[in-house]
Amino acid sequence: MSETMQDNNSLQQDIPVRNIALVVNSFDKGGLEQVVMNLYLGYRRKGWKAYILSQTRLVGSMAEKLLNLKDIYIFDGNEDDFFCFCRNHNIDVLHYHYNTFMLKEARERGFKILYTMHNAYTWMTLSEIRAYSARLASAHKVVPVSTFVEQYYLARTGAGCSNIQTIPNGVDFAELDGEYKGFSVSRENPGLSEQDIVICEIASFHPAKHQVGMIGVMERLQKDHPEIKLLLVGNEGDKSYYNYFMKTLANSPSRGNISVIPYFDHKYMGQFLRSVVDIFTLPTLYEGCSNAALEAAYCAKPMVLTNVGNADEMNDIASCEIVQTAYQNLTEVSPEELLDISLRKYSRNTEDLARAIVKIAADLDDYKVRAIKAVNQISQYDTDHMVRQYMDIVESIY
Repeated sequence: MSETMQDNNSLQQDIPVRNIALVVNSFDKGGLEQVVMNLYLGYRRKGWKAYILSQTRLVGSMAEKLLNLKDIYIFDGNEDDFFCFCRNHNIDVLHYHYNTFMLKEARERGFKILYTMHNAYTWMTLSEIRAYSARLASAHKVVPVSTFVEQYYLARTGAGCSNIQTIPNGVDFAELDGEYKGFSVSRENPGLSEQDIVICEIASFHPAKHQVGMIGVMERLQKDHPEIKLLLVGNEGDKSYYNYFMKTLANSPSRGNISVIPYFDHKYMGQFLRSVVDIFTLPTLYEGCSNAALEAAYCAKPMVLTNVGNADEMNDIASCEIVQTAYQNLTEVSPEELLDISLRKYSRNTEDLARAIVKIAADLDDYKVRAIKAVNQISQYDTDHMVRQYMDIVESIY
């Protein structure tokens, strides 16, 4: 029996079986949904009965990966349906993700409550985030996904630390190891040459991901470095932002060096990173704990990251360059200012991003060697490790 199997069996013997529901606003596709799916599968592997409760009917392709479609329930914002499902399935642990439906009331009814904070809530005004914090006070434990998120939350809300514990996201490394003959994306499609250096941003199109800013970066690079090509992979996400990006791209002199790759199933991600990408980038305005960055590190890709989310952690364990953000201080930037920045091709850090990409491209072999050596250092971001930490929290509040 392998050491991992022994550890899992020991854990299942030591920790009682719990019935837990992951509460979400929706469950279609994206980074948040992938984290929730990893938790659901992880809880199930450890012997717990895990379910997903969606407040809305926006449930899509991610649900098809559930072990049983009966494990997801759409309660349509109905309080009676919500608690009835919990009662019928003996659920006594609720693990919230963005959603706070009946959180305080569930605590009063005796549920054990976890709340995972997936991002810096920059879209909230000061009064809104403090009201939100007051609701989260009913949780047994609030779990930011990075120290960046924790520090932002504490700075804006003045909340205490007594019920806060940071746990980084976990990644399913085994899935990333897969190879599939039917995968259609390669260096030949979308028409890349052997001499091209391929930069890739993997993120749904949202203002926070600042894909528009990468158009400006590529305009800076195209004259002296025409061999550098950019691929953007992700869902349309915010359709108005996606449409603005596409319009801006169509009018850009760098449009020939930028390709948007249609959404593909996440199971192909490891194969895509290994066979197509030379350098991963995430020029985000704000971030929680990027799954994409963790996946790129596991696939031994050098990276260019802005100094948000889990960038500090990645700087310690991966082959990367960290650049300044597009603003001075996140806690002092309004939602309106962030939206304005997200629509600009050129920002405070455009030149820094361009220089970092050129720096890696000029010494790519050395950065790749460092990236390969760093792969072993990211075992702490394994899905099972993340799940064990959450299970330990649950047991500690019983």
